[in-house]
Amino acid sequence: MNKIEHHGWSDSIKIENEKVELIASTQFGPRILHVGFVGGKNLLHADPEWHGKVGPIDKWVNYGGHRIWFAPEVHPLTYGPDNSPVERAEYEGDELVLTSQVEPHSGIQKELRVEIASAGAAAVKVTHLLTNHNAWPIELAPWALSVVAEGGRVVLPQEPYKGHGEDNEFLPSRPLVLWPFTDMSDSRWTWGKKLIHLRSDPALDTPQKIGIFNTLGWGAYIASNGDVLVKILDVDDYAPEEYPDYGSTFETFTKGAFQEIETLGPLELIEPGDTIEFIEYWYLAHLDEVPSGDAELSATLEPLIAEARQELGIFGIGVDY
Repeated sequence: MNKIEHHGWSDSIKIENEKVELIASTQFGPRILHVGFVGGKNLLHADPEWHGKVGPIDKWVNYGGHRIWFAPEVHPLTYGPDNSPVERAEYEGDELVLTSQVEPHSGIQKELRVEIASAGAAAVKVTHLLTNHNAWPIELAPWALSVVAEGGRVVLPQEPYKGHGEDNEFLPSRPLVLWPFTDMSDSRWTWGKKLIHLRSDPALDTPQKIGIFNTLGWGAYIASNGDVLVKILDVDDYAPEEYPDYGSTFETFTKGAFQEIETLGPLELIEPGDTIEFIEYWYLAHLDEVPSGDAELSATLEPLIAEARQELGIFGIGVDY
């Protein structure tokens, strides 16, 4: 196990192959604090105000990075502080396993399992697990959140466009979920025919958020230097009524420089002692030029997403959807 000091946090764990490196904390979490090309830009944000520090046991701290929560979002239940050392940090087969202590307020134990491709592909499998340690069943949905580096944009795909009545289809196909504070006229949004774009802007401190029911199964963060983090879910018989937030499977949020790309699993009733699992697949790529137009960016991303699915086949993910 490659333990390093990272931004003042001792006993952080670094895993890498020839292309990709990840760093996770053991002093708190579980959280992935860094993901990027070897020697390159961190595509996740780590709050510099908390470098080398750990928050108090009873206060949730937004260190940044990638974490696991559960939905629906309810304060303070969802905001369980992860400021205690991880209970378990070890390899199990090809996976780095990071297990939290049981949250006293919710009775839920969180775990991240991280597997990086061994064949030099820029591919990562992140498994999220929630275990119910209560004496009663509890209904919730796994919720994976990545705080991305400032200065970039999140793009989410629109369901394929068709004209009215084309292919004899008349039913809706683009569920879009808005929050009370969502302002669709805000300049950070671009509502394209192919993509939905949301930029972060340090000068604009009002929050913006949407959710979508995304049967295409992917979303992406594009950094200011052209590095791209693609998130892919293995789509299998999605049914919007099974998901929280009016059927959201992908969400994005921004406030000032802060931005997240989020995915959600279906709501499940977890019996005492049982565990539910939710998997994200990550793929890293680089664009020498990032088109600003919706159609141009969509055309640029299309082969990249196909490439990501092929590379992620090493983990057994389906590639034909």
